[in-house]
Amino acid sequence: MSTRLGARTIGPVTVLGALAVFAAIEASRYGIGSLNAPGPGFFPFWLATLLGLCATAVLIGAPRSPPPVMDPGVVPFGWMRSMGALALLGCYAVLLERVGYVGTTALVLAPLFRIGGVRWLVAAPLGLLVGIASWALFDALALRLPVGVWWR
Repeated sequence: MSTRLGARTIGPVTVLGALAVFAAIEASRYGIGSLNAPGPGFFPFWLATLLGLCATAVLIGAPRSPPPVMDPGVVPFGWMRSMGALALLGCYAVLLERVGYVGTTALVLAPLFRIGGVRWLVAAPLGLLVGIASWALFDALALRLPVGVWWR
């Protein structure tokens, strides 16, 4: 299986680039504003622009890339893990308002850490720690996050 990296990445990266263009257009409809007075579309627009530039760089470099060399000790990530991570992100979106930011972040990050190979005894407290620490950061920045139905 000597497939070049370019042949395997051109399709998905092209779709990602098109998605970036679409996201930038949609974000610009919200009003970008300026650096001193950013509008609601400022961050999504520039994030989409960065994504589009990265996709373009990959498309330019992919056909010339040599085939990847797999380290025999590295296990490929696999489709099941990818779909599990995607399902967890969907759960995050569904649970955020009901459970709240800290709880949802802990509930989703722990399995994501586990998918990445971290033991449960480390992944669970780490997920909770990241949820609490990021809540404190956003609270210090005076940004409101969902608290969930139990804390109202």
